[in-house]
Amino acid sequence: MNDVKIGLKKLVLSKDSRDQLLSRFPPKFAPNSKHVTLEFGPLSSNDDDVSSVTVVGYQSSSYLEVLVVEMNGSSTRRSDNKTLHITHSLKPGVPPVCSNDVLEEMLWHPISPITVEVTPKTVNFN
Repeated sequence: MNDVKIGLKKLVLSKDSRDQLLSRFPPKFAPNSKHVTLEFGPLSSNDDDVSSVTVVGYQSSSYLEVLVVEMNGSSTRRSDNKTLHITHSLKPGVPPVCSNDVLEEMLWHPISPITVEVTPKTVNFN
């Protein structure tokens, strides 16, 4: 029997870090800025080292804003090779997953690094 866990691994921003990002980047749309997704769907048994999480970039579109994140020096998510990010704000009705599309289609702008505090959290769906 295969016991593959299905769920969400994420890094939840501390209240202070979220407030700092919302202050530094006043949201153009409805604020989000809650977490960094590490894995969605089948979950690996890997534990991610989150000793250093830093916001290093920004991009906006006509429907959302996204902040690019580095974790221990890399902005690439191990689970799917997409860009680590925080969905900062969205127009109503736009799902946060659309941040992946914006980052694939548009170049993000580097910013002065902002260290953020996060707490790892896993939500199991099965």
